[in-house]
Order: sequence, then C-alpha cells, then structure tokens
Amino acid sequence: MVAHGQGLKFFLEDLSGTPWEKDSIDPDIYKRFAGLTKYGAEAYLCQITYQRLKIDPAKTRKDTFLKFVPSAVATVAELQSKGFSYLKVG
Repeated sequence: MVAHGQGLKFFLEDLSGTPWEKDSIDPDIYKRFAGLTKYGAEAYLCQITYQRLKIDPAKTRKDTFLKFVPSAVATVAELQSKGFSYLKVG
C-alpha cells in the first residue's frame, strides 16, 4: 500500500499538530492492516506529504512493515512497472 495525503493519518500514533487532530479513527482499521502483513503487505509512506504538511515522522507507528519513500507518486509508478495495480481509495 502506498499512502500519501490523508492516507497517512491511519499510520500515525499521534494526530496532534496534524490536519486530522480532531478526527476520530477506529483503531481496528490499523489492526486489520497489520493482520495483512502476515501475507507480505507493507505500507509505503510519502515523505513529501510529511514535509508539506509539517508532520513529524516520529509520530509514525514503529512497525517494521511501515516504510518511508521519498515520493508516493513515483513509488506507485515504480510498482505499476513491476506488475502491481493502482486502486485509489478515498
């Protein structure tokens, strides 16, 4: 999964100081994704989004299946060239 923009909020431990600090997120959403990692799922988090929205990367959950990538758009293009599909959610 490649996450950028609002998609990052699901991978943060702490929403304070972010555009989503008033949002309420069901913790089961993250638990469900974490469950998929036993099948090899990983999340690639866009560093451009962190920079543009001035979000401290230290707010990110610490699970090993979360990876930072310089650009979500470039990562999507790279994965598509390897046979992965693009599905926009949200």
